[in-house]
Amino acid sequence: MSQFASLSLSDNVQPNVTPRKETIRVLFEQINWNEMIKNEVLRQRDYQVLVRAQENLEFTLDNTNDAVELGRILMKISGNPNDVLVTKYAFFLTEEVLGLSGDYSIARGGAVGKNIAHIFTFGNMYLNDGSLVKALSCQDVSIQRSAGLIFAHLLNLYEGSSDRLKDWIISKLISSTEGVWESAMPALTTYLRGSTARKNSLIEAGAVQNIATIFRNLDIKQNTQQVYELCFILWTLSLGEVEMSAFLASGIIPVLVDLLTAAPTRKVTRMTLATLKNLSVSEDDAVLNEMFTATLPKVLDTMHHNHFLKTAADDEVESDFKFLQEVLARNFRELSSYERWASQVQSGSLRWGILHTEKFWRENAKFVEHDNFKSLKTLIHHLESKDPAVVCVALYDLGEFTRFYPNGRVVVSRLGAKDKVMQMMESDNAEVQRHTLQCISKIMVNNWEFLR
Repeated sequence: MSQFASLSLSDNVQPNVTPRKETIRVLFEQINWNEMIKNEVLRQRDYQVLVRAQENLEFTLDNTNDAVELGRILMKISGNPNDVLVTKYAFFLTEEVLGLSGDYSIARGGAVGKNIAHIFTFGNMYLNDGSLVKALSCQDVSIQRSAGLIFAHLLNLYEGSSDRLKDWIISKLISSTEGVWESAMPALTTYLRGSTARKNSLIEAGAVQNIATIFRNLDIKQNTQQVYELCFILWTLSLGEVEMSAFLASGIIPVLVDLLTAAPTRKVTRMTLATLKNLSVSEDDAVLNEMFTATLPKVLDTMHHNHFLKTAADDEVESDFKFLQEVLARNFRELSSYERWASQVQSGSLRWGILHTEKFWRENAKFVEHDNFKSLKTLIHHLESKDPAVVCVALYDLGEFTRFYPNGRVVVSRLGAKDKVMQMMESDNAEVQRHTLQCISKIMVNNWEFLR
């Protein structure tokens, strides 16, 4: 680099040099700028702008012409993601320009590049995002991560190829390769600060389902920071008016309730409570049903008896906690009514929920005799359903009726259910077999409690 000796970086150590700035400095010095100029990838005056940025980034950005040139140069030299060294340098410096080198989950109001994002656009209107799109398919994970974060931040300010970033995020969440999904977390967290339409498009693309799968494969105790970040994303996705079907289909509610029980860190508990509160606001029957089935009321009671609120000492946490308690208490009686169970049986849409629990049957078994056991007869008919889930629920309800209704075994036998259940032991479905065995045990044994 001798021909540019007069332009080399100052040997003086600058104050407040962060690890990221030091990384940028090292990368700058490792790049063969002479070769790039020789191959006309870069002009000498472009190199001079980069040197000034290395010497004093804030001063460079304060100069309108230099700032615009720096944005153009960084997007240009990052256009070949196969040149890992140059691309890393360009993207890492871009993060510094935009003030993204800190904690990406926290908006940084005082960042150097707070009002400078326009230098990465065409005419202050549309993103110059060609190099960012290319980098998303780069083999280097750190380049992908950096490009995704920059892309998401700029999309919150200007129009660009939003669908390309969304598809990349979803592809990372789907991946089963260890460490891959983490590369999308900065981009996803930042991307969700955009419009409600953007949030809904992620939900429709399967983000909630993907996150639920990640949770199930994650060691919660050993990965508390990742757990917190995932909770933060779920909280963001659950804000405002959202389509609840994705949250129900993903099975994320039981996962969140399990997180409350595990309580790996205080901030995870806080974010989990806030997410469950968001989901309960609409008082959607299916959502509340899921919460009851996952024993959320019991978990909250345990937390209350363990003086959780006193220990948390947080007004927002207390507000979310009490809101959940009140919603669940207010809806329990209505959701667990016998009429709702009878209606579900008649429709044939049997699904696990508060209507199929020991507590429900302890309180409602006596009502099944109405209309000469009409609903019980229909329940027995559902044992012939082609849907294994319906069959399992029917077997459970039949067994619980036998337990809690006086002479329940006699009634069940008289209606032919006992013989029908016995024949189901030959089922090819393991879950059906398991529930069949439990049902038979309840029918045959006087003291079922001793076998549990």
